Amino acid sequence: MAYVKPLLKSGYQWTKALVNTHTGQFISGTFTMAAALCVITDSRTGRNQARKNIALSFREVHKDIADVQMAVEANSKAVRNNSKEIENVQNAVNDNHQQTGMKIDRIEGTLHDVFDDLYNLGKEVDDSHSMIVQTAHHTMKALSGDKKPMKEWYEKLEKSCESGPKDRPSRAIDP
Repeated sequence: MAYVKPLLKSGYQWTKALVNTHTGQFISGTFTMAAALCVITDSRTGRNQARKNIALSFREVHKDIADVQMAVEANSKAVRNNSKEIENVQNAVNDNHQQTGMKIDRIEGTLHDVFDDLYNLGKEVDDSHSMIVQTAHHTMKALSGDKKPMKEWYEKLEKSCESGPKDRPSRAIDP
């Protein structure tokens, strides 16, 4: 019996070293040895029972794998649905952005038209003021006896009214 204790201690140390350095090989070797011992020591009925237990274990493992696959499929469907929702939100944001851009473009166009109208109105007001001042100036000259400048200016004014505003007489007051 004295020789068994050091042999067990040595076997324990070898097993510990093997587990620390070659864990996978040790585990597979352990299972191989355990299976070999079971086969050798079991009787025929024991082997059949062991085979049934292993088959049952494999069925349970296959069932667990199928459950995991179903869970993965459900999660992937949820991810696809979420990605579709995200895509829908992105499309809605892009549509709103485009509509906002079109509204801004319309507003800018309207503002440009308003500014053009204001500029043209200002020019017309200036032209009207100029005509009023020139009419007053020529009237004052006509009252003092010099009617020729007023007649010439009036003829230019009639021609410009017939041909359009580009031919209006100068805004400058004739001396």
